[in-house]
Amino acid sequence: MVDPHSPLGEKLKAHRVRMRHEGPDTLILQNVPANARYFNKPGTNLMVKRARASLPFVIAVDADLAYSGPDPALARAFAAGTTQQGWRIVFLDPRGQGQWAEVVEDALRAVGFDGVEPGWPSHDQPASGGDAGLLGKFGVDWSAEQAPGIVGRNDALGEVMAALLLAQARMPVVLGESGVGKSHLLRAAAGECGRLIGARLVAVDLCRLFAGTALDAERENLLTALVTEAAQRAGTVLALERLDLVFTETRLGPGALASAIDAGARIVGTAPPGLLPRLERPPLGRRLYLLLLPPLGRADTAAAVRLAYPALTAHHGVCCPDALAELIVDTSNGLAGYQPAAAVGLADAACARARLAGARNAEAAHVYLAAGSLDQGEE
Repeated sequence: MVDPHSPLGEKLKAHRVRMRHEGPDTLILQNVPANARYFNKPGTNLMVKRARASLPFVIAVDADLAYSGPDPALARAFAAGTTQQGWRIVFLDPRGQGQWAEVVEDALRAVGFDGVEPGWPSHDQPASGGDAGLLGKFGVDWSAEQAPGIVGRNDALGEVMAALLLAQARMPVVLGESGVGKSHLLRAAAGECGRLIGARLVAVDLCRLFAGTALDAERENLLTALVTEAAQRAGTVLALERLDLVFTETRLGPGALASAIDAGARIVGTAPPGLLPRLERPPLGRRLYLLLLPPLGRADTAAAVRLAYPALTAHHGVCCPDALAELIVDTSNGLAGYQPAAAVGLADAACARARLAGARNAEAAHVYLAAGSLDQGEE
């Protein structure tokens, strides 16, 4: 399968890697030197299997080979558990016509052979670097961004920060419908975390973390690795967006979260209000601080629209009169969605209409045109 006299064969012999054929589609490499920077032991066994047709190539490594490098795909694969035979499965890129030498080289690259950073990039593109850990790969540092202004949410912001400051850690969970400003509130909390706790707030969308996973165990191990990493970083507050996925996509995820909270991890989350009954039950119930975020009232929504004016003016080049805010709010109440997102979205659409018309200022006519267009789109 692999010519022992080829450059690859000579390299394997120089590193004392032994090859053992297991049928026409499987090759086992023994004593492969894994990269010590990313793996917990210097050598491992590697099984390379050539899948049929256009299915991905599959490699498998010893079950006790742990990965701590920056590649998110490898981190996901090594967190997915092992087979009954004691192998850990990793999928390579689906090139159905690849030669055995290419397949083996990809498999060796995935375990850091020859000192190359782990991963399986294309042959003409080097592996990319980055911060190590799942937080570095899937997280967004909201503390590095300018804290947004908030309207009508000062009390809610205070409750979130009070829960994070408790000596016995509790996890604040902001519950609300889409558009009421859950993420906006946590972005504002990021600035307070730096001022009051001396910590940065890093947000991870669980949709993105779980994307491409197929098994409950894979998602549970990814979540466990993420919250464990957060617990080990005293200067980090972890914000989990779409917390409902912990309950719908995993079986043991709530237990992993509870253990991390007990270990001192500072975590906040956002979720739809329908998740409330499940959050109140063990194992998370007594470890959470639940905060229901209702839609903003008329006056506060108008203030939120005015707060968005500078960004809309910079984007569209159209001025927005202050007096137009109340009309935008009243008109948006008949549209789908919750305040303040519905009103801010209508203001954006009205500015776009004014820009199309070549007007310097957004006017009532542009608001009505935008509302009619949005209403038709919803139907």
